[in-house]
Amino acid sequence: MRRQALQFKYEGINQAANSMSTLGAELPPNLGEKNDSSQVYRPLHHESTDSWEIDVCVGFAVRQIIIPCWAQVKQLGRSLITFKVHKQPQICELFFMPRSEVYTTYKTRMPRTVELCDLYHPECEICIWAELYKPSNKAGRLSRTSASWLTDELCGAFGSRLTMSDLIFTKEWVEDTIRHVTSTPAELTERAKAKAAKIDKARRKKERQRAKKVEQKKEKAEEEREAAEKTEAAEVATLKANRMPAPALQRLDWSTMRGGGCSAPDVPAVELEEASESESDTDSD
Repeated sequence: MRRQALQFKYEGINQAANSMSTLGAELPPNLGEKNDSSQVYRPLHHESTDSWEIDVCVGFAVRQIIIPCWAQVKQLGRSLITFKVHKQPQICELFFMPRSEVYTTYKTRMPRTVELCDLYHPECEICIWAELYKPSNKAGRLSRTSASWLTDELCGAFGSRLTMSDLIFTKEWVEDTIRHVTSTPAELTERAKAKAAKIDKARRKKERQRAKKVEQKKEKAEEEREAAEKTEAAEVATLKANRMPAPALQRLDWSTMRGGGCSAPDVPAVELEEASESESDTDSD
């Protein structure tokens, strides 16, 4: 996880503007109290961090990295936001450790960290663990004379849960949540009934809209069908009006064609006599 850590320099960052203490409400006045009910080896102390390096690094990272990417942070699930703050050079490493890795890494060495990771609310809180490192006398990997900040010695640590509801949620959402958790059972029942009625009203509205869309679709299909029939009828009428006349076919008895036969048109008797006389004259010649 550390190989994929985000690194930034905190040298020159304004501590007053990026302090972790200004992210939310100040700690209650009962600082220094001990929590003996904690299931850890030692009681928890309610104290602010005494390291300005941790204070400015956590505050800056929350404002510039975590809050702008809050949707992506929530998709990581329950995880521990780990800070590796180095005194010299002034560099901070930031990476997200999954719950399984937290348990494996800190269950024996720092069980309070596991407890913090189990208690925080992923929807509106983050769990942080910051470690402060000072330069070590050990030589670097590449040279025996130059020290590496990767070999610094741990000199302090700080863990906490930060509530960011005022930063990531609207005022109305916070007020509604507070009203919900402070209501009596009767008030919750009435509010649930009102919400159910509102949901049912919205459902019935959607059903009416869906039925209306189906009816409009049917009406549109009927209109298109009638328009197609009118267009076809107009085309047939146009074809009939533009049809060429055929006088020779007007005297045919079309009824006889049903049986497979055909009859010639009726010819007057006078015309038949004239035709026979002309034939006889032709024969005599």
